[in-house]
Amino acid sequence: MSNLYYLFILACSVFFPLVLSFYPKNPFYKNFKYVFLSIVFVLVVFIPWDVFFTLNKVWGFNSDYVLGIYLLSLPLEEWLFFVVVNFSTLFIFHLIEINLKVGMALKLASEAFFYFAILILFFCLIISVPEKSYTFTASLVGILLALIVKVSRLGPFRVYFLISYLISLVPFFIVNGALTGLWSSEPVVLYDDTKNLSIRFFSIPLDDLIYNFDMILLASFTYFVSKNSKSDQFVEKYEQR
Repeated sequence: MSNLYYLFILACSVFFPLVLSFYPKNPFYKNFKYVFLSIVFVLVVFIPWDVFFTLNKVWGFNSDYVLGIYLLSLPLEEWLFFVVVNFSTLFIFHLIEINLKVGMALKLASEAFFYFAILILFFCLIISVPEKSYTFTASLVGILLALIVKVSRLGPFRVYFLISYLISLVPFFIVNGALTGLWSSEPVVLYDDTKNLSIRFFSIPLDDLIYNFDMILLASFTYFVSKNSKSDQFVEKYEQR
């Protein structure tokens, strides 16, 4: 039954967000079309990256923990990973967006966060050249996405993202810990540590934090823009810094 392990992790990850999406006080299901668009966009960007790194053995997957169904060299569970994780994090983003009152302190904190993130990512980019391809790629993508968000006139988005991202780190450490061997005898995802920073938080490569940041930022940004772009008050409401 160990071949159900990855699938079981994904099922546990999405269960509560999916059920609570239909709760009347926070009807996330009404935004499913924007969630779908966001997830498709993430798949278009991240699946080629995932396939390329898998083929080049930057990382791989333990066949004992997957069903054995592969598409483009990736197990079915890896495809579902992008659906489940992004759905769950967008659910968190949705709750923050509809409940959080954005004040000046949070605006300043979000500004500082993005400046700090760009600085850290730039440092990781520099030290990763030339052989640490995972670190280099994840850092470069993160810098580009963070700069796009910085120059976009979507002030409240940065606040919503900051809070939802920090909250999402809790399930991130649980799920990624499960995938990297923290809770099992062997990891589901195998890494060539010569291609990353070779620094682990418990069992989780530090580079996974950057990868997670990239993915959640892209998903949240796509979701937010697509959901609000047709609003008559879009410019007035979201161009405020």
